[in-house]
Amino acid sequence: MHLNIRRHTFLAACAITALASCSKSDEPAGFPADSVYDYVTFDKFDAGVSYFSMRKSGDSPLIEYQAKGIDFTKIKDMYDGRRVIICYNRIGGATYTSGGITLHGYAMMANTEQDVVSGKSADYPGFESRPVDVNALWRSGRYLNFDGNIYVMKAVSPQEFVLVADDATLDDDVPSLHLIYSNREGNDGENPYGVHASFDISGVWDREGCLGVNIVYHTPDGVGSQTFIKNRPS
Repeated sequence: MHLNIRRHTFLAACAITALASCSKSDEPAGFPADSVYDYVTFDKFDAGVSYFSMRKSGDSPLIEYQAKGIDFTKIKDMYDGRRVIICYNRIGGATYTSGGITLHGYAMMANTEQDVVSGKSADYPGFESRPVDVNALWRSGRYLNFDGNIYVMKAVSPQEFVLVADDATLDDDVPSLHLIYSNREGNDGENPYGVHASFDISGVWDREGCLGVNIVYHTPDGVGSQTFIKNRPS
């Protein structure tokens, strides 16, 4: 997984260690070799502790992490419930068990809407999109996660990156959700640019009669899809 991780810089002079600044690094050089990278939910900051939660895949047990002295609310565009990637190590316990973590860095998601957007084919003409390369697509609890490439002129995040539920299929057993993105003006190109996204699909997944979802996306070679069915490994 290629990540553009922001590194934390801390002020030792502070009585409570606070997030002071961040700098981009194309490669996470300087992080411990056994660091773990995961898509998580930032739940809240309370009494000097930032709280995160995640599921490894499918409906696996909820894992809850705490990072002391790091106020994630100071990060631009961060809010309770936002999905984010973190680089971390578990403190005093096994990886993927709840407890304290040492947080080394974070990366923001590329999607411009976290919830699934409801739309008609006329709203997103033919549900067309610029192509993506999918490295991984998986469900973890209420979230559908994406790791892959978009195609750009310059390495800039997309203008729009959404997962659109086709209104015409919402009452189907397996509704269709379309992965759609558009670049910023003048930035369409052929250069692959790694992005990460995480969408809350619960508004569709939890509908009565829904047995799963079909994720549809465009690739350089045509239309691709992947189906996730309830009570099956994801």
